[in-house]
Amino acid sequence: MKNRLSIALTALAISFGSNAAHSHGIWIAEHAGKNSIVYGHGAASDAYNTDKLKTVSGYDKAGVPVDVTPIDLDDHVVLAKDPKLALVTAVLDNGHWTKDTSGKWHNLPKNEVKEAESAGHYLKYTKAIFNGDANTLKPVGQPLEIIMLTNPLTLKAGEKLPVQVLMNGEPAPSAKLIAEYTTDSENSVKTDENGEAIITIRNNGLNVIAATLDETLTDNPKADKIGHFATFSFAYGHSH
Repeated sequence: MKNRLSIALTALAISFGSNAAHSHGIWIAEHAGKNSIVYGHGAASDAYNTDKLKTVSGYDKAGVPVDVTPIDLDDHVVLAKDPKLALVTAVLDNGHWTKDTSGKWHNLPKNEVKEAESAGHYLKYTKAIFNGDANTLKPVGQPLEIIMLTNPLTLKAGEKLPVQVLMNGEPAPSAKLIAEYTTDSENSVKTDENGEAIITIRNNGLNVIAATLDETLTDNPKADKIGHFATFSFAYGHSH
């Protein structure tokens, strides 16, 4: 996507590179009457390089693909609303981030940084449901993916929600799972040997469940690991 970020915004992104690369996620939330693809950590949302948003896909309540119209607003992307949309997915590639021996972070692969110490390639995935049909809960094939084992739109805040985390389509044990990323990002549990965990729905409005898992790389000149970060969002109380 066309990127027209200012030099100031680019410098800001680089200055907070280590934090953004590791702990930031993307999710979909309604702002000013539009569904926005948000990039941030916890309650904070940040401007981002829209060129890094690689795919946006939509599905109807039967799981059939529906065209989605991303609108590039220079420092973030919003989506044209469509009543047929039951599920939207997106992928953001935050690129390679390398720390040198002085502790400085560079938005470059390890083999392009002098005195490189460690490096990761950071990928962000998101899914958002807008319809209670169970077909929207099936896996869509993201490398790291959160699956609802019960439709959250049939529940309410305070009730238990069983979820599963998949890595490359297989159960992901010991994945870090955050029950509500935007309001309690420091509170997490680990998935069991089946990649499953039971969490409590936190909010009467927007809920953003998050999962993280690192994939170690060997003999890769660009990075030591891939940092996967996935979210699943849904909301109660108002129309999308």
